[in-house]
Formats: sequence, structure tokens, C-alpha cells
Amino acid sequence: MYSIIAISKFLKFSYFKKLKFILRGIFFKQQINDLFNLLNQKELHYFLVNYPEILNKPFRSYQCCNMPTHEKFKNIYFHYSFLKQKFCSEKIQMIYSFKGFNLLETMLSENLLSLRLCYVGNLGKEGELTLMMLLDNKEIYSIQFSFIEKSNQVEIYLCGIQSRNDVNGDELKDITKKMYGLRPRNFIIFTLRVIGSYFNLLLIQAVKTNFHTSNCSRVKKTGKFFANYNEYWEEEAGVDNQQFYTLSTINRKKEMTEIPSKKRSLFKQRYQMLDAYELEIKNNLSLLTKKDDKTNIFVKEDKSI
Repeated sequence: MYSIIAISKFLKFSYFKKLKFILRGIFFKQQINDLFNLLNQKELHYFLVNYPEILNKPFRSYQCCNMPTHEKFKNIYFHYSFLKQKFCSEKIQMIYSFKGFNLLETMLSENLLSLRLCYVGNLGKEGELTLMMLLDNKEIYSIQFSFIEKSNQVEIYLCGIQSRNDVNGDELKDITKKMYGLRPRNFIIFTLRVIGSYFNLLLIQAVKTNFHTSNCSRVKKTGKFFANYNEYWEEEAGVDNQQFYTLSTINRKKEMTEIPSKKRSLFKQRYQMLDAYELEIKNNLSLLTKKDDKTNIFVKEDKSI
């Protein structure tokens, strides 16, 4: 077992911040050791070396407001256990490197549309993975999520969604038109559902507006959080569930009889486009995962937080 002082040496902190970590760590020594030992394994060592601040995440605002520290440790530990078991080690390193891993690359009219699975450090309080939508290698939308365990089943925690800071309404309208009326925000949630269904997961837990990390007591005075997450999740048929909205991983299509006749051609083109995208995304997910993996089974390690 490593001492808290030895582990603190991995942190690129000032002396004061390291001391603060050590004092906090006295009360969570076992959890810190378990997380450190997991991340220090060869499959995940790249992440530990490049993002050592993950060891301090449970002591800060993370995923949603009012989450107990021990639950933060548990969620981080589970996410990386899941990745270690499901994903090829070289692909984990690719995801957490600067360039990430592309789940989709295709032409959208005259533009290159990409979906990238990566890690964005300054958004790490919202999740351990970022799914980014890009047009001509320029970010349009992104979501932050993690794999977690809840009630003995694997689910997705969706704790952040945002467009690029300087994206304008005309740009979004143009993309929506090219995607047969599908907005970028809805498309990126569609993609997250595809990821969930690939692993045979049933549910996504999407954080409510009031419980977003930017609205936690220690940071809520910043006044920079204006998004209405509740409205987003309700639009996606989310069901109110305490601090979250529960979303299904099933991408539902409207029956043609439900669609006004003048719009049926548009919806048919949209669904054909999404079917093709889903196939490519799942093919690329198969390149990420281990060949002998059964996607609906997760085996817990003997030692877990």
C-alpha cells in the first residue's frame, strides 16, 4: 500500500495544495490507494501520468451537486475499471491523448463531419469522457459523461452538454438544415444512445440544471451557467428522477403515420442518414473494444472501492 504522501508526489500541485490533499486523504486512505493502484496498471498508466489531478477530483465539485466524496471515488473507480475491462489498452491511450478517437468521419454536404471520443481536462468535473461533434475540425457541440454502476447495472452519467462558446445561431441552423432538420444537440445525444446500446446499457442519467457542478454552492456565484438542462432532457423523453432525468438508450423513430405528409420525405432522409451513421459508429466502437468481450457483461474486480 502506498502512503498518501507518496501518492501526493504524482500531483502537479503547489506545496499548499499537496498538503491539503494529504490532510483530506487521511480520511479516505483506502479509496485513494485503490484508485491509485487501478490507474497505475499498464492499461491506464498513461492517464495517471498525464492527468494525475484525477486523484483529487473526489474532493471537489464533480458530476453533480451534493454527491458524497465516497460516491465520487466509487464512480471514478468504476469508470476506469469498465474501460480497462472493455477497451483495448492502446485505444484507451488514444482516447485520452490530444487527438482522441474518431467514431465517425463523413461528408455533410461540402463539410467534414466528425464525432470524436476524447478527454477534455477543463471539463473533467462533468465526466471522464467527452463526445465532441466537429465540422471541418471545428468543435460544434460536446457532452461529458462517465460509465457508472447503479443498482447493480452499468449506466451512463451525462453531466455536461454545451456548444462552442462562439458558435452562432446561423451556423447551427445551417447544420440542422443539412441534417434534415436534426439539431446538433439532438444528434450528439443520439450518438450517446448508440454508445449505450452498443454496450447493451439501458439507461442514461442526465443531471438536472440545479444540480450541475456550476451550480454547486462553492461555485454558483460565478453566474456563468445559463443552460436549461431540464428542458433538454424533457425534449429527449427524460423521466424526472431526483437529481437527474432518466433517459432510455433506445433511439426511437416516429412512425410515418405520425408525421405530416409534407414532412415524411424529410424524416425518411433523416432516418436513412442516422441508420448509416449508427452503423459506422458501432463499427468504430468494435475497433475500440476487446475482441473477446461480451458487451453486456461486466465482471467486478476482487478489490473495489
